[in-house]
Amino acid sequence: NDAWRSADGGASWEKLPEAPWCKRCWFGLAALPFGAALLLGGLGAENRFLGDVWRTGDGGQSWDMLLEAAPWKPRRGLGVAALPSGAVLVLGGLAASGALNDVWYSVDGGASWEESAEAPHWPPRIDPGVAVLPSGTVLL
Repeated sequence: NDAWRSADGGASWEKLPEAPWCKRCWFGLAALPFGAALLLGGLGAENRFLGDVWRTGDGGQSWDMLLEAAPWKPRRGLGVAALPSGAVLVLGGLAASGALNDVWYSVDGGASWEESAEAPHWPPRIDPGVAVLPSGTVLL
């Protein structure tokens, strides 16, 4: 559960105080346009799928748990994207039931989530690459 920060484009790195979230891998991480960042889900100890949501507003110095269990299935290898509007998307990943192709969104910085009403036509995928263009167009 260590976190690191670079303020010079990756030339040097500073270890931040130990984060309160459990050790994990294959989590989602997204920078929000208003200066905060979210850490979501992942795989914890004993191969436990996680569905928690954490936010930092001070560059990773401290983290607050927003949700212990988001309404989406606990998962690892999730795609995460922050839109220019501040909305955040969770896309696909791997849950205990298998690969997913769902889309969830938050418009309040990760505090609450809604599932997209329209089911995506893309097949289930794990660790999807996601990019958001300045226009807000999402590529998967």
